[in-house]
Amino acid sequence: MYNLIRKWEHKNKLLLIIKIVFPAALISVIVGGCFIVSEKPILRYTNEEIISYMPNILKQDSSFLNQVGNLFLDTNYEGDLFYNFQNSGGRHTLWTDNKNITDSFPKIREVIVHKFPDASKTKYYIWYIKKVVFILPRHSWYNQDEQSVVFLYAKNKEYITYLYPTYRLYDKDIPQENSSWIYNLKDNWYICSPNHLVYYNQ
Repeated sequence: MYNLIRKWEHKNKLLLIIKIVFPAALISVIVGGCFIVSEKPILRYTNEEIISYMPNILKQDSSFLNQVGNLFLDTNYEGDLFYNFQNSGGRHTLWTDNKNITDSFPKIREVIVHKFPDASKTKYYIWYIKKVVFILPRHSWYNQDEQSVVFLYAKNKEYITYLYPTYRLYDKDIPQENSSWIYNLKDNWYICSPNHLVYYNQ
């Protein structure tokens, strides 16, 4: 997969081919796409650096990200949702499986389009799985295992621990593991440092 990604980088193609067969495949495609943004080598950050810096990203766009997070949670959607920014023409589309359901939740599109009129210039990847919203900064921070660190947003901590039953949850202490940890920020926001590309258990 990394060889394929490097070839795409070399050709400067920022195109994600989204064929959603099941959620795990979707997440792999999304996260794989974040590696295509630069030819620079991946910079790995310590847990302390991640926890010190990433809240600043959240703070910069707090109003927008909180609004988007709540809009996704308010859908109470039973399936998985992915907001697609990576497409020709800068279109904003919302997908589930292989179906475009943008018109089903117009407020989500309205808020994101207001912030990023050109979808290709957005700063985030956003998806929703089992009552948890995932927000991945497009210019990712990578943990010691070279995996992209992601924000999680959920009204109930149990929804997150259900998706990550083996991950240790931290509130104040700096995690000691290279990955596989979740850090509780505040106001239902968490930092997740995963150990592989698939972000949840099927």
